[in-house]
Amino acid sequence: MHCTDAPCAAVCPVDVFYTTDEGIVLHDKDLCIGCDYCFYACPFGAPQFPQQSAFGVRGKMDKCTFCAGGPAEDNSPAEIEKYGRNRIAEGKLAIFAGDPGVGKSNISLYVAACVSKGSPFVYSQSQPVQSGKVAILTTEDDPADTIVPRLTVAGANLENVYLVTPNGFNLDNYLARMEQLLDDLGDVRLLIIDPISEYLGRKVDEKSGADIRRILAPLNQMAQERGISIIGILHHNKTKGLSAIHKISGSSQYSAVARATYTFANDPNDSDRKLMAPAKNNSSKTSSTLAFRIEEDT
Repeated sequence: MHCTDAPCAAVCPVDVFYTTDEGIVLHDKDLCIGCDYCFYACPFGAPQFPQQSAFGVRGKMDKCTFCAGGPAEDNSPAEIEKYGRNRIAEGKLAIFAGDPGVGKSNISLYVAACVSKGSPFVYSQSQPVQSGKVAILTTEDDPADTIVPRLTVAGANLENVYLVTPNGFNLDNYLARMEQLLDDLGDVRLLIIDPISEYLGRKVDEKSGADIRRILAPLNQMAQERGISIIGILHHNKTKGLSAIHKISGSSQYSAVARATYTFANDPNDSDRKLMAPAKNNSSKTSSTLAFRIEEDT
């Protein structure tokens, strides 16, 4: 969701912002003077600047473009470099964390649908992702009444999506089995583990940083060697007053090992809207928060 009456556009002195026919609020970085007015006007903190300094020398403003790029719309390497594209990098482990019912699994299945058919993440102007197969390892939702219907609504190519249920599998002792499974499927571009804490193994202490690093480091290495994206889903703990990374149940090493961590929450100002906010990203510049709604299929 982007604003229908964006306050950032209203305060910009050089008319950087424009709205596409699809309702995406975009900006022209070549016009930006780094004044910071948009940052203070936006109630969601979407505009970000690479430098904290005086007027005019803060750098070019960056914000979520829903992967639609900039005004050139040519998806050239220069355009992608300037406006960014990937929130979930290839060859990396990303963590989706949040309380139950805030859309973690929904968004992961939406990403799965995009990969399965090679479609843009959101809108027609964005760069399509490379199509391929998706493997989903889950104990959270029933395939028949939840996972497959969600994939269908998202327009997934179900022939490219595989629900994996290996008996007794865990990441501690049987990672080689997972690699063999990926080899058997062939051309797997995305692996989703929901929740990743259920597949650690009985001898693993989830609160031990050493144990979590021992389990996740080989998983991260597998992602890098194969060039696939891995999404691990986790719940938040109930402790109040912690940072987003330390709200993750178990050890903070989940986020330390992962190259990117996104936290999910309900929008405090809109009960029907969910937020996907970056807690860290070691693969690229930290992206801005995405807002989304989960609608009933009628």
